[in-house]
Formats: sequence, C-alpha cells, structure tokens
Amino acid sequence: MLSSQVPPEETVGLAQLVEETGFKRLWLTEDYYRKAGFASCGAVLGATSELSVGLGVASIYMRHPTVLAMEIATLHRMFRGRFEVGLGLGSPRALKSSKRMPESKIDSVRGRVELIAKLVAGEQVSWGDFVDTVGDARLQYPDDSNAKMWLGAEGPQMLALAGECADGVVLSAFSTPLYLEWAMGVLHVSDPCPSTLYLHTSVHEETKFAAETAASILMARIQAGYVSSSMRRSGYWDVVQPLLGASGDVIKPYLTEEMVSAFVVFGTPDECRQKLQVFENTGVDEIALVPNMGNDPARLGEAVSELSDALEV
Repeated sequence: MLSSQVPPEETVGLAQLVEETGFKRLWLTEDYYRKAGFASCGAVLGATSELSVGLGVASIYMRHPTVLAMEIATLHRMFRGRFEVGLGLGSPRALKSSKRMPESKIDSVRGRVELIAKLVAGEQVSWGDFVDTVGDARLQYPDDSNAKMWLGAEGPQMLALAGECADGVVLSAFSTPLYLEWAMGVLHVSDPCPSTLYLHTSVHEETKFAAETAASILMARIQAGYVSSSMRRSGYWDVVQPLLGASGDVIKPYLTEEMVSAFVVFGTPDECRQKLQVFENTGVDEIALVPNMGNDPARLGEAVSELSDALEV
C-alpha cells in the first residue's frame, strides 16, 4: 500500500517498481488534503499492464454521489478487472470543516453505498439526504462488469454493514491480531466477507534498527491523536489514551517491544516472515503491506525492495 504521503509525481514510478517486483495488487489511499485518489489510480493503471489497483478508502461524503459513481464506473470501464474501490466515512476533521459530517452514520453510509452501487450499475435513481440530492440521475457510461466495491470499517456496526452491503472490507492500519480475530468474528456472522488489512512494516538486517523505526511509526500515530477500535479492543487503550497528542519524549518510554509488535511487523527478513504469519493466522484474506519510508519519500523504492526480499516475492 502506498500512503498519501508519497508525492503525486513519484506515485507512478513506485507503482511500476511494485509491479516489476512481482506484487499482484497495489492499494492507494486518499487523505484530505493531500493527494486525489481516483486521479492517482488512473495514472497508475495507465502506466502498468497487469497490476491490480485498489483505492482505499474514498469518502462517500466528500464528493456528490453522482460524481463518485462516475469516477468508479469510468475506471472500471477503462481498466476491466484491474480496479476496485473502497468507500468509507473519510477524515472526521475534513468532514467537519466541510460541514458534511452525517448525524446518523450507519444509516447514511448504507443509503449512500446502495445509491452509488445502483448508479454505477446504470440504474436511474432519485435520492436525498442531509446534504446532497439526486434527481432522476442515470450514468451514460455505467459499469457492466459487476466489479467489487469495498467498505472501510473498524467498529462493530460498520463491520456488520460491510458484511451486509459491500463486497469486502478494508481494515485500517494499526489493527492488532487480537482485534482482527474479533473483527473476523463480526464479519463472518452470516456470509463470508473478503477482507484486506493495511499493515505497517519495518524491514532491516539489524533488528534493533527495525525496532526503533517501527516504534517511531506507532509514535507518530499517537502524537497525531489517532484513535482506533483496535487500540480499544487490544488492551492498550489505558496506555495510549493519556499519551494522545503528547511529544515523542513523553510517548517513547511506554512503547514496549510487545506493544509495537502488536501494531507493526518489524525485524530482519526472516523475523518479518514469522511475524507476518501471526497476522495471516487471524483469517484476513489479503494483507496490504505498508513499506517504511521514514520521513524520506525517496527511500520508498528501497523499502519496496526490502519487502520483496522479506517475502521472497
């Protein structure tokens, strides 16, 4: 997975490296206000030949439903079988600043996902909610390939909704094995629901260096005030909550090796293969590895190669 921290002008070259290295699918992210997801996916798809590309996740609120449906259908038609989209709430901060935060999230998400699916399939629809209205709309170029739409989810209600109305679920980075076992139970209550996990990595021949880098990855999230269901359900919330937004010097003493290992796969190539197996054993269908580039996007190509060596791709 390439995060939105990768500059737009470097995305295509790195995607080509990912394909050349032997990886089969690349997930791209969209974080406001950094890099546009659909434009990035289109550029990557046009510059590669066989690589499958997923966008995870695009906010269902930051674009009008008809615009979002057009983006999805267009890429499906242009790159048959190679593009899949993950939809989700999006950044709460961006939604609030844009005055597009829903009052009833679950019902609103369900309604929008169903609407977008109908539009992409070519149905004529009329619909409205707290901020957007659709009147007798129909796409001129719908998608007839029945391509998958995924849903980004963390909590029990969104996970259940993914199993109900989406073709799969995108699980966020910093999901621990303990959380994943719980999430798989929620997802598979009725019918099986395919799952993709974003998983941060730090691969290096020196375990100490890899461990320090992995700790810095988790530290950055805590400094940014990042809160996830995984932290709450994995026994780390009492430690993390008082540290949210604190400085690195305050956070660092609390980041034990056990805690970092629960959120980030790190170590030598052999150690990473063993640790990755723990996450695979939780039942997730696909793991989208996030290569570690530190604070230097130019290092990402090297990080992709390290992952390839670790996994023996």
